[in-house]
Amino acid sequence: MPAVASVPKELYLGSSLKDLNKKTEVKAEKISTKNYVQSALKIFKTAEECRLDRDEERAYVLYMKYVAVYNIIKKRPDFKQQQDYVHSMLGPANLKRAIEEAEKLSESLKLRYEEAEVRKKLEEKDRQEEEQLQKQKRQEAGREDGVTSAKSSLENVLDSKDKAQKINGEKNEKSETTEKGSITAKELYTMMIDGKISLIIMDARRSQDYQNSHISNSLSVPEEAIIPGVTASRIETNLPDDSKDTWKKRGNVDYVVLLDWFSSTKDLQLGTTLRSLKDALFKWECKTVLRNEPLVLEGGYENWLLCFPQYTTNAKVTPPSRGKNEEVSISLDFTYPSLEELVPSKPAAQRPLPPIEVDENIELNDQDERVGPLTISIPVEPIATSNRSDVSPIIQPVPIVKHFPQVCSFLLTLSLFLNYVLLYFC
Repeated sequence: MPAVASVPKELYLGSSLKDLNKKTEVKAEKISTKNYVQSALKIFKTAEECRLDRDEERAYVLYMKYVAVYNIIKKRPDFKQQQDYVHSMLGPANLKRAIEEAEKLSESLKLRYEEAEVRKKLEEKDRQEEEQLQKQKRQEAGREDGVTSAKSSLENVLDSKDKAQKINGEKNEKSETTEKGSITAKELYTMMIDGKISLIIMDARRSQDYQNSHISNSLSVPEEAIIPGVTASRIETNLPDDSKDTWKKRGNVDYVVLLDWFSSTKDLQLGTTLRSLKDALFKWECKTVLRNEPLVLEGGYENWLLCFPQYTTNAKVTPPSRGKNEEVSISLDFTYPSLEELVPSKPAAQRPLPPIEVDENIELNDQDERVGPLTISIPVEPIATSNRSDVSPIIQPVPIVKHFPQVCSFLLTLSLFLNYVLLYFC
């Protein structure tokens, strides 16, 4: 019996199972049933050899061809007369084995094709970034050559200093990306496989979404437990039981990574779920101090599914739809307590106002529509200071509208009361 290869061969026949299935088609030809049987035996034998050689693509195609040839033989008009011969040569055991091996190979090839597709996209992205970087370097080199040919040796020294400042500026831009609190899926994957870096990944999606699929070894901080202005201790009380132990270790790790379906630092506005969680962990928390500012996974769980599906509990989950013009829902119905709130002082006691006596003997004049002087008797207490000695209790006449005696009486009384209050406190 030949030895079984330990490593499967590279993919070379197609890029998906759909491409392989096109190669398994067998057309019926005008040959005898015995020739078909002999062909089926050769196909099955070659399929077994390819399987042992770990050539999964060719083995899958041959097994499927064997099944197709067997079906053609059964549909031939002389199959009933040669049924015993066919069963003795092929037998039902070979057919069953061919179907089982084809199913196993299809599952293995499906995963390999998916990984190859993701790897191809990442390589294409890296290639484009490298080309862009090389293009920028060529442009900078061309500008520097032109400046060098036109300037003196002293200016060349200054140019070298400017070049150093540009390099430092590029480094500062890279550090600013980290300071802004963002991290890409590729950077997170590098941190996860680095044994020297400790981190906690907090998934702020809904509990049901987390149960359906999540990043391996991540922590569920459900969206239902986060509201604007919430504190870390309040979040901890609403966490699932299997998340509380990891939550308490957040101050002992190097980094804390936050994510939802489409997380991004551009959408990290006041009142959003991730902003509220980040503020609760880093801005308002004083008991458990994080070593670094929490990082937000750019692209969220949707981008992680595309880049690293093998590091999720379920790679077949479908992200919720999100339109291009969809805006981030923000809730600003909250206020943070003031840390320097003053204690309200007790209101000063006011003296009760003395009773007012109004003379209601008012006569209306039909010609000038005005009334004569109105006198008010006010019991005034003796005042020590001389500033109030000249206060006169006489109120000047108040205009009254003719033909409305009840309304005029009310307005007159109100006006007199207000004037009296002003005179009393002045």
